Amino acid sequence: MLRTIKEFNLDMGVVDLANMLIELYQIDVKCKKWYNKIAHLCFDVAVVNSWLLNRRQMAQLQETKFLSLKDFRCSIASAETRAGKVLGKKRGRPSLDKNTTKKKRSRLEAAPVADIRHDKMEHRLNHTEKVSCKVCCTG
Repeated sequence: MLRTIKEFNLDMGVVDLANMLIELYQIDVKCKKWYNKIAHLCFDVAVVNSWLLNRRQMAQLQETKFLSLKDFRCSIASAETRAGKVLGKKRGRPSLDKNTTKKKRSRLEAAPVADIRHDKMEHRLNHTEKVSCKVCCTG
């Protein structure tokens, strides 16, 4: 019995640390739907756990510079807001100059964060020129 209490108290320190870190930069969005609060809490728990794993991995690699939790959250937020955005849309009236030739514009996308960009994983879909419809022949 005494051994179980010692193990419980040993593990409670980790839970208290995680709760404290979640409370530091918690998402404060007032919403009426109960499931949104649960989704925000799950996101906070996932961010804190990934930050703790990142710190543990950096310590194993004997790195001395760690990202703070705030900077880690900001890097995640910037990566998520830039993912899939199309750049290069021009607004306003087109040019009346006749010397300009219209070029076929390629789709420009925002570059992902360096961590995502160089992890040798394919995170984005490849865009194809034409997709045929399986239902009708006009595709």
